[in-house]
Amino acid sequence: MRLGKKSKGTAAPKAPVGGKGLDSKYASAQATDEMRTKYKAAKMELKARLDMEGRNSRVNRLKIQNQVSAVLLGSKQASSAHKSQPPPFPTT
Repeated sequence: MRLGKKSKGTAAPKAPVGGKGLDSKYASAQATDEMRTKYKAAKMELKARLDMEGRNSRVNRLKIQNQVSAVLLGSKQASSAHKSQPPPFPTT
């Protein structure tokens, strides 16, 4: 008959190392890794799309600026050509 503390070495047997708990941990870790890789791939794709969109936006802005400057130059030339004409002679 023992009173109080159990003697050394009489603990309950532990579960085997390769039990169900370990397999579920590996499966959970593998699922987490798959989610991380999918997240990284999606993030890289989004970054590439944004980069391409930024380049396209810049090119389109430059095209619009060139068109506006061409229109302004054309109107300036038309106005200066109109000013350089001599006034019509009055016919009486």
